[in-house]
Amino acid sequence: MRASSPSYQLPAVLMIILMYGCAPGGDSGHVDAGADIAATVPDTDVFLADLVWERSLPELSNVRNITQRAGYDNQPRFMPDGRSLIFASILDGRQSDIYSYLIADDQIAPFVLTPESEYSPTPVPGAGGISVVRVESDGTQRLWRFAAANAPARLLVKSVKGVGYHTWLADDLLALFIVTDPPTLELLSLPTTARRVIATNIGRSLARIPGENALAFIDKQAGDTWRIVRYDLDSGAFGELISTPPQSEDFAWTSNGGLFMGDGGRLLYWDGHADSHWVEVHDLADKVMGRITRIDVSPDLESIAFVVDVE
Repeated sequence: MRASSPSYQLPAVLMIILMYGCAPGGDSGHVDAGADIAATVPDTDVFLADLVWERSLPELSNVRNITQRAGYDNQPRFMPDGRSLIFASILDGRQSDIYSYLIADDQIAPFVLTPESEYSPTPVPGAGGISVVRVESDGTQRLWRFAAANAPARLLVKSVKGVGYHTWLADDLLALFIVTDPPTLELLSLPTTARRVIATNIGRSLARIPGENALAFIDKQAGDTWRIVRYDLDSGAFGELISTPPQSEDFAWTSNGGLFMGDGGRLLYWDGHADSHWVEVHDLADKVMGRITRIDVSPDLESIAFVVDVE
């Protein structure tokens, strides 16, 4: 348990989280601004563990729950130096704000507190700071940026609305999950704001593949069989990497080219080789009953953070 924690309350509020582990609207990316979140918010916790690598395979140790409360704590991302992570949390029941966890100090501190809701905190490459999906007062979901903790917010692209999730592919290029039916995957170029749809019916996880000029995302076109697809940013070619565990859509790449996913309460790993398969690296059964969703790995490969939808 961490050394100190804020006081938590969950009264009635103005937003609803529609699916376990969701951003502004979970799988669909949609927010119902008139619902009672107290009755519907998922009970999610952020876990942190140490990573040790044996013969290129990961092992977990010192697994601990760093939020450990009833309520919504979700979407952890490591900052570039690996010494802290940021995550979205609904503490006062009114909206989601962004908090920082200092690993060495075992302390949580506010990173961004605003009257609006912010989700999907993501470090901005090069320029520093973080980008977020902000749910504005009228329900519009757009990308905003904070240059540093508690800095003023700046709207990144005024014309791009309906953003559910995002990831940076370069200093001037983003991949966006856009809330349509079904959801679409768009590439957004800055500063021109040129946009291009490259896929539809996708999952919420988007990531640049380490060491490659390529994007990975989950394709749901084949019904219940979901697959992780590679999109080459130079050639525009698509290629299947591996099928996901059943109904699992949250993945995290490692800087050495591997991939983590959850399968219920089990944490799985794929080493990135075409002739290999998912292997179990940890089972949460002795810690908590729940389902592993959001995952992130520190740049130095020494830590892993993941979310558990607590049962």
